[in-house]
Amino acid sequence: MTEKTSDTGGVALTRRGFLEQFGLVGGSTLVMSAMRSWDLMAQAGPRPVLSGRPNGTKVVVLGAGVSGLAVAYELGKLGYSVRVLEARDRVGGVNWTLRRGATHTELGPGGETQVCNFDEGLYHNGGPWRLPYWHTGVLGYCKELGVPLEIFNNENESSYFYYEGDNIGPLAGKRVRMREVKADMIGYTCELMAKAIDQSALDVPLTAEDKERFVTFLVNEGYLDSADRDALVTSWTSVTSAPGITPNGSRTAPRSAPCAA
Repeated sequence: MTEKTSDTGGVALTRRGFLEQFGLVGGSTLVMSAMRSWDLMAQAGPRPVLSGRPNGTKVVVLGAGVSGLAVAYELGKLGYSVRVLEARDRVGGVNWTLRRGATHTELGPGGETQVCNFDEGLYHNGGPWRLPYWHTGVLGYCKELGVPLEIFNNENESSYFYYEGDNIGPLAGKRVRMREVKADMIGYTCELMAKAIDQSALDVPLTAEDKERFVTFLVNEGYLDSADRDALVTSWTSVTSAPGITPNGSRTAPRSAPCAA
């Protein structure tokens, strides 16, 4: 873990060290969320603004993925003579929409050929699934070229958590809104973070209930599997069990306090 000496002579935890620890307990999901909150994640920028004097210049672009096609498109508008070379029998690179009849053959001797047998009208994006709103460059090309877009709903705040079984806990057989669960979990976590960040409360000990809530939050927020769950629970040596985690490591309904509808 990366540490530096603070002005007071103590050891200060750096961002890198904090992210390393986050990655150990919660995987890439928590690391990326933390980096995005600090504006450390690389963001897709606006469309490129190119200039130049073609004068009969010829350009060869290797690869017909989104980047290669964008470069060829922009250079072509400036008057360059552009040729795009692609090894596959299709364009798009990792962006590939699978529809009925699409095929893929594995490389190498005796490579297996797979055929998409979807019903008509169904499709699956085998590469990127969505365009985040901050990808203004790509969205700009979609608008300019008339590429139709569909709304991608990541999650529905009005959906329900519902589990049955005696081992679930007090929420067994009860419908709980997603927004209520998230409000409770975020509230618990903010309370814990406040204890850690508030310099006057650094020595306030975490109670057993605090630790249980935090473990439950990390497991649910990071979609951890059984191995990650076991490592996480073990790291809290005073925690003997984590509510909301079944023996096989599957996700269950988290603890919840009463919330306004």
